Amino acid sequence: MAFTVFPSNGVTLHAATAIIGLIGAFLLWRCARQLVASRPLALSVTAVAVLFPTSTVLVLTQAYGFRATEYALSFGLLLAALAVDRHPEGAWRWLVTGLVAGLGWWCSPEIVYIGIAAGLVVLAPWWQQRLWAQRGRSAALLVGGFAIGSLPWWWYSFRTSFDTLHSHNAVVTSYGERLSVFFSHVLPQLFGFQQTLSGDGLGISTTGVSHTLGVVVICVVLVAAALSAILAGGPRRALGIAALVSPFAYAASPVTWYFVDGRYAIYLLPLYALVLAIGLERLAYWRRLSISSAARRIAISSVAAIVLAGVMVWSSWQFSVWSRLHSGTSATVFSGFSASDGGEVPIANALERSGHTVGWAGYWVAYRLDYLGDGALSFSPPPNEPVRSVALLHTAMRSPDSVWLVTGRAVHGQGVPRDHSAAPGGIDWGELKHRFTSIGVTWRIDRVGSVPHIKVIDGTRVVRHFGGIWVIIPSRRVLPAEIGMTPSAP
Repeated sequence: MAFTVFPSNGVTLHAATAIIGLIGAFLLWRCARQLVASRPLALSVTAVAVLFPTSTVLVLTQAYGFRATEYALSFGLLLAALAVDRHPEGAWRWLVTGLVAGLGWWCSPEIVYIGIAAGLVVLAPWWQQRLWAQRGRSAALLVGGFAIGSLPWWWYSFRTSFDTLHSHNAVVTSYGERLSVFFSHVLPQLFGFQQTLSGDGLGISTTGVSHTLGVVVICVVLVAAALSAILAGGPRRALGIAALVSPFAYAASPVTWYFVDGRYAIYLLPLYALVLAIGLERLAYWRRLSISSAARRIAISSVAAIVLAGVMVWSSWQFSVWSRLHSGTSATVFSGFSASDGGEVPIANALERSGHTVGWAGYWVAYRLDYLGDGALSFSPPPNEPVRSVALLHTAMRSPDSVWLVTGRAVHGQGVPRDHSAAPGGIDWGELKHRFTSIGVTWRIDRVGSVPHIKVIDGTRVVRHFGGIWVIIPSRRVLPAEIGMTPSAP
């Protein structure tokens, strides 16, 4: 959408993402101001939720992702629910709450993490309406708004047997295994003791007594804060209950997701930060603490300032660790994953100019080109990789001009990619050549530009380099199934 008004470049791409992130932060701030009385404490909650840990910073600045939008919609939903709690008589508030919930569900089922709290917030005013006619109208507005907001999701789901509600994981996991991941990975990552993606420990080890003790301390503090929020009543009770059931929601969610290593739980930290803030404020005003109101306010503000300062220092150090693993990047908000997105806009434009607009690409290449191509490009992963869009898959299958995109460095002195360059279907170019040859297909190669890549050495060291993106044009249309790329094949 931003490209229709502003130039198609990296600055526009990152600016749009940053604006969405700022909107999410503002909505969270508004929620915090209604749930805690202390302004410094509300500010601390907002800063913690947006700037900590590294996974949140990376995801909210990942320009081709959807989670920044989901982040904003989550707290837009909670804010709308709080408005219903204050003024349940306004019909439009019920409709808007349902509409935001529907939009969030369309964006991703991950809306459930905050949706549980929002649902419990509106349940009380709905039940308190004395006449069933009033309850029926409110429920109809809520459901109707949700149906309108999520209409594209329903349209897609009925055509795909509700595929988005099915888990597509790199490994098959049980509910109990995913629940254990919550305690072994999610909590340490959310509270900054484990690095996202690599899983390396930060400050404490990832196994042993120190890891177990850290998780136990986090759980005890969270449960105590959640129980305090429940005892506070009103909307705070809803957040306390949502925090207590969040591990089970995480394990049940289809977007525990592909790698099942805790990296997709960024929506939970704001919920926990709000609950911890409520618990802290309740503790400060505990009747058994015989201190003046002024002293209580000073104590709360001091704790908020200390937490904020600690988070800033720890987050900066955590991001510097991430950046050292990525040579060529620095510890800034717009580094890490998002550094490559703006550089791929020219690739999308070059593909469109060359006429190579339909075909097959690796998962991440296809995902980015779909986002950056502004609807002009139709590249899909083969069926043996996760497929985000059945429509793009069918387009690539039907088109007689489908090409294959390969990414990697060139053979020295030759205009062809190296055999180990990445090809669609989770194989390399050498293997793809072999499969083409085995069915009697020849090809020609065009290079349309360079794209950043990440190479992992020994599982930890990550080196950024620039490789080519190559268009492989076969002598005839080649369907993935012809070369062994079926849903159950590598």
